[in-house]
Amino acid sequence: MDMSGDVVTIPLRKPRAAALCFGVISVVAVAGSVAAMVLIRSWQALTLGTLVIVAIVWVWGTVVAVRRARASTRAEIVVSSQGVQTHMWAIDWDRVRRMWIGRSSAGRLQTLMIEPLEPSDVKSSSRVLKFNFGAGRVMGAPPIQILQVNVDRPLEEIASLFEAKAGRPLLSPPLGK
Repeated sequence: MDMSGDVVTIPLRKPRAAALCFGVISVVAVAGSVAAMVLIRSWQALTLGTLVIVAIVWVWGTVVAVRRARASTRAEIVVSSQGVQTHMWAIDWDRVRRMWIGRSSAGRLQTLMIEPLEPSDVKSSSRVLKFNFGAGRVMGAPPIQILQVNVDRPLEEIASLFEAKAGRPLLSPPLGK
């Protein structure tokens, strides 16, 4: 973590095993769906197979959008007294309602979640990512999630840094707990 000056950068990393596993799972899911549609030949198999393929295409579309948003920039979280941003999203501190550390809905990984005052407070240049933020909101997921596996520092330390830069307390327990 670079602590020089007003801006602090936190490198993001992607575990190599995650990328490999996701590729293998994608191929197996699509191949299995196509096989089920061809071999079973029912409306249920056709519907379920199509839904699985659409879901895989959606996720790969998101992967491509993230790669395009990143372009040649470094994968990092940039924290300043104005707000926090990555190559995928940005939010100003005065637009953050609260944040908390909990488990992600997908995978049950330790996650720092940031809740904006309004969904439109999360800025992104990618239409695909904006769509995903909206879809996540419908499913009850916060738009900004920082997974512990993607950063080298404990999430508690990152949350403290965010509060120091924001100049106000942000950390609170999840609602309903």
